Amino acid sequence: MGFIHIFKSGGNVSSEKIAELIKDIYLSFRKGDFKVALMKSEEAHSLDFDNIEILTALKSSVYWNGQIESLDRIDKDYEKAEFLVREWNNFARRYLKKMNFDFIQGRNSIKYFVFQLCLDIYKNIYKLQPENLDILVKIAKSYKGVGNYDRAIAVFLRILGDAKDNADVVAELADSYALIDEIKEAKVLFREAFFINPQRIDIDALESEMILKLIEAIKSDRNISDTLVKEWIPVYGALNGVFNIKRELRPIELGHLKQSVYSLRNELKEKSYRSINESILLPRLINKYFWLIDHYVRIKEDRVRIDEILSYIKEIDIGIYQQYVN
Repeated sequence: MGFIHIFKSGGNVSSEKIAELIKDIYLSFRKGDFKVALMKSEEAHSLDFDNIEILTALKSSVYWNGQIESLDRIDKDYEKAEFLVREWNNFARRYLKKMNFDFIQGRNSIKYFVFQLCLDIYKNIYKLQPENLDILVKIAKSYKGVGNYDRAIAVFLRILGDAKDNADVVAELADSYALIDEIKEAKVLFREAFFINPQRIDIDALESEMILKLIEAIKSDRNISDTLVKEWIPVYGALNGVFNIKRELRPIELGHLKQSVYSLRNELKEKSYRSINESILLPRLINKYFWLIDHYVRIKEDRVRIDEILSYIKEIDIGIYQQYVN
């Protein structure tokens, strides 16, 4: 009985120690002290070999220790920041995906360190180059990276005063709104961003649930590249009620849209069935048809025109047509 009691209490001490070490590891990540994080990860791992969270923390500590050593060899601040963002993207988009653990707290702690350091660097550069819009975009993305969404929104809005057609900035602004639960603004802006140019949007940088769910739905339905996923997002957004806050088009926009539809339709006619399904033309054309329909509905256009567009959609993708009309 005594032995069991001692064994159990030892187990509790061990689990308390592990919890304390994990807390310290995440704190070290946040400060960018990856040597301490590595030391604590190794200690925690020696107490519990099978703990997947500790193993992920250990591997992450090793990864970032290496990156910080490389960072220290870079002289220029701008290049340091660019290196950090590149390495963060590699870590978050590739390295972590190989792990079998949802490393949210650890990931966010490392992310905070990376973008806080980048923010300081970019802000110093911006003081010397206040006309540099690219640096301002990087500042806004860094604010978003550290979780300061209100500040990110303010800077993204400032940028859009000079660059209304920057699809990536519009999408990042939408994402920031979604992350503070300003859903109406997010929906309006996501729809605009993917109308401007889906290919200019870095979808891996988007974090809001509404977009992640659309990406998941597309990937489970279609075995396609990330380039194509971008084009299908607005189509699925319309079908799933995410891109459901619509607006009337200005005459110049309507003219451009009709012209674009005409040329896309002709391009698509020249393709074989297989290449149609592997082409960005199909989802791009469907999205433009959806915008035309929405515009016609808003201006109470004759139903015949809407039915004509629906028949075009039915002709190129019966599955999408059925989902849209039902």
